[in-house]
Amino acid sequence: MTEIQHLADGVGRRPPSVGTILRHGIDAAAAPASFLVANALVGARWGAVVALAVALLVGAVRRLRGEPLVVVAVSTGLVALYSASAIAVGTGRSFFLPEVVLNVLGLAICVVGLLVRRPVTAAAHRRIRGSDAVATPAMRRFHDRLTLAWAGLFVLHVVPLVWLYAVDSVVGLTLVSSVLDKPTILLMAVASVVLTRRAAAADALRKDPL
Repeated sequence: MTEIQHLADGVGRRPPSVGTILRHGIDAAAAPASFLVANALVGARWGAVVALAVALLVGAVRRLRGEPLVVVAVSTGLVALYSASAIAVGTGRSFFLPEVVLNVLGLAICVVGLLVRRPVTAAAHRRIRGSDAVATPAMRRFHDRLTLAWAGLFVLHVVPLVWLYAVDSVVGLTLVSSVLDKPTILLMAVASVVLTRRAAAADALRKDPL
């Protein structure tokens, strides 16, 4: 998730290149992929140690590329959480338990926000921009639709993740995590930033056409 904030910071200046998005996707997939291989060879607990070592190495490379320390630290911390889960439980699938939980929580937050008429994307917009994100009916409708889109994305993640976790498919969990989950969240977040800025600009123009 931390790649999202780093990319979003630059969206207003210029869209991230395909190469940049691909690089972030590869960085995010490195730890799960290394866990998959190590888990098959030496077991879940040592696989978790290998994944964490890879995450630390990737973090060092990202710091050398000039990425913010907090972004790298949070990203590495998430892998540490995944590794701690695998070490504590001792099974391969448990490495992905935090990812399952985070996606379920994301879906629940989106659904509850829509039910109580407090869309989560509006809250994020307000926190980032420091303004009332739903000050007009048009912006409220926009954030309702955007939060609904996020809920749909989380459903797309939760269904295969829960099923693969239930059938204990470490290979399937690795593929869903690396190919579906992280890349689509990254792309959705960048798209959300772009669309929100355009919607806010259009709303401001409607209120003050001159």
